[in-house]
Amino acid sequence: MTIREVGEKSRELFGGEEMVGLPVETFFLMHRPRVAFTWDNIYILQKVVVELECLNSHFTKHNIVDRRNSASTRNLLLKGQMRLIEEWDAIIYLCVPLLSNLQEMQEVGLYLTDLCLHDSSREIVLAGWQHGARLEISYEKQEERSKKLEQNLKKADEWKQKGDDLLYSMIPKAVALRLRNGEDAIETCESFDDVTVLFGEIVEFSELCARLTAMEAVTCINDVFSLFDKVTDSYNVFKVETVGQVYMLVSGAPERRPDHAQNVARAALDMCAQVSKMTTSDGEKVLVRIGMHSGPVAAGVVGLKMPRYCLFGDTVNTAARMQSHGEPGKIHISESSQKHLLKDDFITEPRGSMKIKGKGQMNTYWLLGLKKEDVVE
Repeated sequence: MTIREVGEKSRELFGGEEMVGLPVETFFLMHRPRVAFTWDNIYILQKVVVELECLNSHFTKHNIVDRRNSASTRNLLLKGQMRLIEEWDAIIYLCVPLLSNLQEMQEVGLYLTDLCLHDSSREIVLAGWQHGARLEISYEKQEERSKKLEQNLKKADEWKQKGDDLLYSMIPKAVALRLRNGEDAIETCESFDDVTVLFGEIVEFSELCARLTAMEAVTCINDVFSLFDKVTDSYNVFKVETVGQVYMLVSGAPERRPDHAQNVARAALDMCAQVSKMTTSDGEKVLVRIGMHSGPVAAGVVGLKMPRYCLFGDTVNTAARMQSHGEPGKIHISESSQKHLLKDDFITEPRGSMKIKGKGQMNTYWLLGLKKEDVVE
């Protein structure tokens, strides 16, 4: 089959003068129905809608840009009906291009007025354009939601980290992980054969509060305890709690360590050294009194609303007595702690036997420092 005549618009689109006299297969491929593109088949299928795929034309292949800026290429399709005109001994193909939106129509070089008024071609193009616009708006909204979701997830991670930091400040990390894994709080309670407990108290805090304003007093105690917190981060010790002007820490629980007394002793020396440099807002020196004792304890998480990791046992009471019977600016230690420190280069001085409230006579010592100056400045 050869091409004998081409319509006006087809001439503009496909270069009709060049097509006349050439085989139709040179320019068009039968796309639907899936049969050979022959005269006999076309004669039989006159009442069937025929789709032709255009080949070898400048306008045949056009880029279709999707909503995500990815380009795809396909051939232009023509859809219509083929009718035999016996007087001409020819087959006429009445067709319209298959276009999905206005952008494709513009790229091909057509206008809405070029499409048939009596079929749905115009409606299809407009509907495709409107649908594409809706998809684009929907995609943009989804992108905004994705960005917001990403930001919210980032904020959630930040808040989770803050929550973890707060939790680990109240409960040791190892214990907190056990609770997160579903263990009951009572299951975290354990007995420890040997730990070292320290109490540190700001001396004459009542007089300090009387001299300073409420905010100045709070600022002072916050500065001291913040300094203690930084010191504890440098040693293998855990801050148990602060009650009023008293600071409590432990080593050896919940992580069992043979060097628990040495860790607490180094932390105590560092605390004293750092606090000695501090003054109140009225220029007075800040003094602390520290006491420490080594022995067995029971420890675990107690409470529901504000769970805390708490220590129980006579060792806690004895450590508190070491602090209360000490002197400002000094570290008062029990005999059991002193025996642990004999293994290292700690300098201790006997205080002698003294009566401790609730304990009777006890041999106690002053912790003076280290023979080797390895305390963190």
